[in-house]
Amino acid sequence: MSDTLTKQIGKLGEEMREVEVARDICREISLERPTFAELNAKKYLDEINVRSVRTAVPLKKPEPEPVYCPWRRFFARTFDLQIYSALWWAFLVLVLPLRVNLMDRGWLGTWMDSFAATVMMLFLEPVWLCLWGTTPGKALLGLSLKTYNGGRLIYSYGLERTWVLICSGLGWNIPVYSLVCLRRCDKRNSARKTQPWEDFTYHILKEPRGHRTAAYIGASTAILFICLTMMLSQQLPPNRGDLTKAQFAENYNYYAEYYGVELNSQYLNEDGIWVGREGDPLNYSIYSSDRKPAYAFKTEDGYVTGVSFSGEIYNGYRWVEQHVRLAALALAGAQREVGLFSGVPRRLIREIGFFDSEFEAAGIKFSCDASGNSYSEIVDGGPETRPHLSFSAQKLAGS
Repeated sequence: MSDTLTKQIGKLGEEMREVEVARDICREISLERPTFAELNAKKYLDEINVRSVRTAVPLKKPEPEPVYCPWRRFFARTFDLQIYSALWWAFLVLVLPLRVNLMDRGWLGTWMDSFAATVMMLFLEPVWLCLWGTTPGKALLGLSLKTYNGGRLIYSYGLERTWVLICSGLGWNIPVYSLVCLRRCDKRNSARKTQPWEDFTYHILKEPRGHRTAAYIGASTAILFICLTMMLSQQLPPNRGDLTKAQFAENYNYYAEYYGVELNSQYLNEDGIWVGREGDPLNYSIYSSDRKPAYAFKTEDGYVTGVSFSGEIYNGYRWVEQHVRLAALALAGAQREVGLFSGVPRRLIREIGFFDSEFEAAGIKFSCDASGNSYSEIVDGGPETRPHLSFSAQKLAGS
């Protein structure tokens, strides 16, 4: 069966070469645009014969013979998927206008990232195979891909190959089903059988060398570092350094979107005042269940040096904790001391909340006082007490 297929592949290859020559000749005739009387048929017939002889290459058996190296191919595929995932994350961070928290994706977001990386592989891998006959992961581990006539895949064949690979080999990364597909691949490898996507290609393995493993580990580490950097960069606000009120508000709104804090179509405007969707100031009553803190700013030369608010707590504590943290992050995240790996944003989220605390971070003194109570409306014949919170964030001298 193998010999018969090899002969048939060779025959089809010869027919393809003849068709390509005929197509090129027809294109040349079309470009010259001769009339029927002016057509020099002998010239083109002779050119066909010359090109047919020139392009006729006898079919040879693959040299060297196809190799089976399942683990090497598995790690090469893993590295390629890491590249596609990094490209997808770069798209989410740099291009997509909607803020996507990469550190809190959940299982559904993680699967969507995996699916997007697979779709990118479908269209990008054929490009690698067409141009260089290998992929970044395969190149690192000394693998390359050849067709049975010794050449590289054209893009359409590469696209078909990758499609079958994703469907039969990766199972579109669908939970459980992908494991079933990987198990089938392992059985075919153990039986020394070709995979469904390798009907007209085979792998060539270069001489194994120790530096390939080191290069693979180094490259994988670099990609993971890039992904980690993109994740941490999202914790830094759009404005750094000294902040105006407008820049503070922009940082505040950024963190609200990043952490998924529900503001009910409201936001801080450039004056640090809560406004609705139409930009109109909001008027709260003491019975409002959607009350927002009214921030007071300390400024110096037009730049914010401190922010605070004080008031009764409505509708539970959680919304207050969220706004306290947003205000702290908006001011502290802009300071030069806060970098990608400083850990300040995580510390603020952990230490600031609805409780008494006082500490310093990034050249700013934070203070929360939740010890007071105030009497408000009459409920069931008596006054209702509501907790009172005071929060302030003040830049230290010299910061």
